[in-house]
Amino acid sequence: RSKGLEYPVTICHALNNKLRENIWGLNLVSEIDRPDLEDILGHRWLRFWVNPYADQLSKTRLEERLHDTPEWATARRAALDEEARLLYVGLTRARDYLVFPTAPNGAKWLNRVFNHGDETIPTLDAYSDETPFYHGDLPLLIETEMLFKPTAFGEAPPDLAPVSFHSPRKGRHQLPRPPAVVDVQNELPFGVEPTFSDPRAWGSWLEFSGEYDADLGKAVQAFFIADFGQTNADDRLGVAARQLEIRQQQQALSPQSLVLQSDSFQAFIQQMFEPETAHVKYALSGISRGKALDLDVDFWLETPSDIVLVSLANFADGMKKWRNQAQAAAPLLFWARWLAMQIRPGKSVSTWVVFPMEAQAVELMFG
Repeated sequence: RSKGLEYPVTICHALNNKLRENIWGLNLVSEIDRPDLEDILGHRWLRFWVNPYADQLSKTRLEERLHDTPEWATARRAALDEEARLLYVGLTRARDYLVFPTAPNGAKWLNRVFNHGDETIPTLDAYSDETPFYHGDLPLLIETEMLFKPTAFGEAPPDLAPVSFHSPRKGRHQLPRPPAVVDVQNELPFGVEPTFSDPRAWGSWLEFSGEYDADLGKAVQAFFIADFGQTNADDRLGVAARQLEIRQQQQALSPQSLVLQSDSFQAFIQQMFEPETAHVKYALSGISRGKALDLDVDFWLETPSDIVLVSLANFADGMKKWRNQAQAAAPLLFWARWLAMQIRPGKSVSTWVVFPMEAQAVELMFG
């Protein structure tokens, strides 16, 4: 793959590495010097040797005896040949400059290649510009730069100079995919526009002290859901007080007022819809055009022929902003209605937005 490639500067690094004789582990041993074309796979076998000393082999009796074996000589010759081939590739890649970074102990790899395995004879002299290299019968000279550096380098200050560069080409890359989930709080199908009935009163304004706080609205909604269908008076007052306490709204509204408002709401539900079954925070899920739907509706009311879905709205500033609140609830109610029609085919499904603070209700209709 590197044949024919050239570079303006080529750096032959790691020239002080030791020779790596491949004698341990798995080796292929041939019994003949030239392959037998009549028996390509013959005359050779696999040899597996285990080094019992690992990295502590040096200066052991085993190492001394191993150096006198023909196996060691074969492994050393193969390693030297491979070093020569690799170095040849590096040398012939250079077009303008060839760099040999070396340590004080010299370039042992370079020495072994040019001195037939003897790494003690220096190939390059740091105090001379002569080399054993020729090009077109002309000797190649070398320029040596000696640098003295500590064994540990301190942290260099950051280079804050601007660098000019071209931004990388994007090429083939993964495009972000839209989430395969319907945003039921904000997403309506294209072309769907809800219409609203006029507000319908079901009780009296819930009087509170001071400025309206969003936490007060959360306390009222939480109690409406927790209180639905409850009958024990003491338990209901306790839950109302707890909801106001959690959101620190004890001074704005009394538990008794909250219970009375919930009574009016539940009476409206019974008189208006006469449900046989009712569920609060009713969870719904399904798939629409490959996207997942996952939501819960505040109230699911059901009769033999109808389903009524109710969502509690925030404070509408005395019904001055009721259309905005109803519009905000439209996506969730649309998808809840769509799922209800899949679950209960044949039943009529209506959707309502209830304003607990103002004691008003608005029906939403989808064409």
